[in-house]
Amino acid sequence: MEVEFEFQKERKIGDFVQNFIDLFKLIYKHFVTTIFGLSALPLAGIALVYYFLSTKSPFLQAVAHSKILMDSLGPDY
Repeated sequence: MEVEFEFQKERKIGDFVQNFIDLFKLIYKHFVTTIFGLSALPLAGIALVYYFLSTKSPFLQAVAHSKILMDSLGPDY
């Protein structure tokens, strides 16, 4: 069984380099979009938690005040 195969054209080193660069760009673009797509929701959640912890909300002030009040009453209470 003999397979007949003919090259379509001669390829120079510049063609290989250009194909490698194009493939690298394609892989890099896929990697960056995947990583940022997967990390967008956790980063948004962290930013939201940081925002609420860094602002002086009445609820957090009441919790902190009650903790100070409970500490001042002593360990038995």
